[in-house]
Amino acid sequence: MEESGFGTRDHETLASKVFMGRNRFRVGGALWQLFEEELPIRTFTVRPRNWLYSVAEFADVDPRDLINRFRSTLNRAGGGKAEGFLIGAIHGEFDEGSALFDLHVHGAADREMLGVVDRLRHLPNYRCRRDEGNERPRVVIRRKALSNLPYPLTYIFQSSWPKRWRGEVEGANRRGTVRHRIPEPYHTIQLLWLDQWSLNDISLLMGAYVGKDGLILSDSKSYSNRRSR
Repeated sequence: MEESGFGTRDHETLASKVFMGRNRFRVGGALWQLFEEELPIRTFTVRPRNWLYSVAEFADVDPRDLINRFRSTLNRAGGGKAEGFLIGAIHGEFDEGSALFDLHVHGAADREMLGVVDRLRHLPNYRCRRDEGNERPRVVIRRKALSNLPYPLTYIFQSSWPKRWRGEVEGANRRGTVRHRIPEPYHTIQLLWLDQWSLNDISLLMGAYVGKDGLILSDSKSYSNRRSR
C-alpha cells in the first residue's frame, strides 16, 4: 500500500479516518438507494450491557465474536425467520472517568427486522434498569421517517470514536452530548485495536449482501463472520 498523502492512496485500515470516511459514504449511498426504492428503513442503536471493557480487556476483544453473538441473539428473537434486512456496525466510545471502552451497534433495518431489534429490550443484557437510576435505554429505535439524508444512514459507519462525559446527575446515570477526542494513551490503544480488523469484521448483514452494484436483498440470515483473517 502506498503512503497516504497528495497523489497517493490512503492506508486501508479502520484506524484511518480517510479510509473509513470513504466507506462510510459508500455504504450510506447504497442504503440511500434502497431507501429511495421506498423500503421503510429506520435506524437503531443497541448497547449490550456486557460490551464494556477495561483497557486491559479491550486488547483481546474480537469484534467477530461480538457480531456473531449479536446475530445469534437476533435470531433467537425471531430474526432467523423474519423477512426483511438489517445492516449494522460496531462503534465505540471511551469514558475517561471509568477508563472503559463502551462498544455498541449502530444500524438500519426495515420494518420486520426492526420488530426483532425491538424485542431485544426485554432481554436481561439489553434491558434498561431504571430501578438502579440508569434511565438510558439499551435499545433505541428511531421510528419517525428519516430526514436530512443521507446523514442517518452514513452514521452507521463512523470514522472516529469519541470520548464522552458520564456521571450521576440527581441520582441517575447521564451521558454527555458533546464529543471530545479520546486522550492519550487511550486514543493510540483504540487505533491499534482498529488496525487489526477489517470492515467485514465489525459489520453485520442479515437478509442482504454486498454485490458489485451495492446492497442486494436476499432471504439468507445464516452468514457468520469468519474466524480467519
